[in-house]
Amino acid sequence: MKRKLTTLLLALLAMVPALADDLSLGYCDGQQVDEYAFNNTLSAPLRVLSEIVRRKVLVEEFTGQQCSNCPAGRTNIEEGMKDEDHYVMIAHHTGYGTDALTAPGTTKLNWFYNSSTTYAPDLMIDRKDLSAYGVSKNGNTNPTPVFVVPQAALVKAIYQWESTQAAPVSIALKRSYDATTRQLTVQVGMKQVEGQTIGNPRAHAMHHRKQHCGLPVS
Repeated sequence: MKRKLTTLLLALLAMVPALADDLSLGYCDGQQVDEYAFNNTLSAPLRVLSEIVRRKVLVEEFTGQQCSNCPAGRTNIEEGMKDEDHYVMIAHHTGYGTDALTAPGTTKLNWFYNSSTTYAPDLMIDRKDLSAYGVSKNGNTNPTPVFVVPQAALVKAIYQWESTQAAPVSIALKRSYDATTRQLTVQVGMKQVEGQTIGNPRAHAMHHRKQHCGLPVS
């Protein structure tokens, strides 16, 4: 009986995390459990998540100071992401040449164009090939996740669809701050989520090509 009660109490604790750490059981199926009260109470530490953390959608913009169309592209992105919170937005000053805001090493991201020609304003969302959603590749027929910034409605639709997909990787951040040198060190760890596929970001996402899922086509 004691083992059975312990199992039942643990199950109840898991189901009612808002209760106190102590849970007592006096009756089961309308009958008194037994005459021994000492084993009818179980104490256990509870750890309750305040919320389930949603995945973040990675939104990368290719832009440049000399790009005359980039301000309009940025406006479409901002309108499309308006009232959305669960994304990481990064602007890369590459693709349309380089300028004073080009971060070291970002020109390597031109690899994602999969073309000898680069251009801007462009987007990558989760570094996936999104051709199935009607985005323009600016004449590039090769598999590539880079596409011309579309109208705001399509930016929002793609983001909202991506936000429902399972994350292929999990990221853990470890921070340490040295008050003497005022130096912040951030270590980033990443691992593939079990059952998910990362794949080649320049390859066609056949799974997504088969599922338009109600996205508007420009």
